[in-house]
Amino acid sequence: MRVLVVTAVDAERTAVLRGLVGSSAPVTVLATGVGQSRAAAATADACARFDPDLVVCAGMAGVLPGRAQLGDVLLASRVVAAQLGVERSDAEAPDGLRVRGEPWAPFRLACDQRLVALVGERLTGTARVVTGEILTVDTVTASAARAQELLRDFDEGIGEAMEGFGARIGAGNRPFVEVRTTSNVVGPRDRGAWRTTQALDRLTEVARAVLCEEIRW
Repeated sequence: MRVLVVTAVDAERTAVLRGLVGSSAPVTVLATGVGQSRAAAATADACARFDPDLVVCAGMAGVLPGRAQLGDVLLASRVVAAQLGVERSDAEAPDGLRVRGEPWAPFRLACDQRLVALVGERLTGTARVVTGEILTVDTVTASAARAQELLRDFDEGIGEAMEGFGARIGAGNRPFVEVRTTSNVVGPRDRGAWRTTQALDRLTEVARAVLCEEIRW
């Protein structure tokens, strides 16, 4: 099966390609640019050009505190447009909480469960895998207060990134999954504490484990 892997930036694309050295599996790896709009457009264009059988969104993510740990691999059961919705007015809720219960807010799309199971199986022994909702955000969380809002609003959320939901839209009806290595804990923005190098190295390991052998079912 032909696989399209979409990442946000060139560093992630390079990390995935390192994991594919020596492999003959039919895999195309693309850096779409940051953000769900770019991911959606680039993924849809790549699907039209390469006609992949399935799409994998791969890269780094921030881990939601208490839901997983740095070093874990996050595997999406669903991707969530976490900033899509409407806020209550001050008269309705003084703290401006997101309205829940709307069918479109937040917007969730399922990943292909066969692909989720296969990726999880191939990662056995490589890293601890945590499965749940990966939140797609437009603005990276930079405060403890916002992190607590995400924990409250998304009880199945395990991490945040910026492309998954867009890539899922771009993939159309093709089997899709999002898999992320963890570079930081969601909360106050302390770039000195980020483990970007380790996350990219782990992304190489993930690519080697998941993609070197051709995916079939």
